Amino acid sequence: KLLAKKEPTNLDYLLRVAQFSELIKDIDTAIEYYERYYALKPLPKIAHSLAKLYLLKKNPYKAFSHYEYWAYQNGDVDSLYELAENYYYAGYNKSALSVIRDILEIDK
Repeated sequence: KLLAKKEPTNLDYLLRVAQFSELIKDIDTAIEYYERYYALKPLPKIAHSLAKLYLLKKNPYKAFSHYEYWAYQNGDVDSLYELAENYYYAGYNKSALSVIRDILEIDK
């Protein structure tokens, strides 16, 4: 954390602190550092990590905005299926069906 504070734009430090915080279940710190990283370099894999953490924090709006970015950037069936599955288990059935329709369009 000290190195990340000294160099707040060093992506490697931000990512390491975020991943370590996620491992030790310090969700708030992990979100904070992933968000810093994401602001500097918006990668789909970081969006996926943020989505999972926001679901743990019971913040579905932020979680699904990151999940959608991740799934549609990847554009594969597995990513979209994971998005639909998370929508369904969170209680957003219409959104889950919409994603399933997108999956069916890809498989044509």
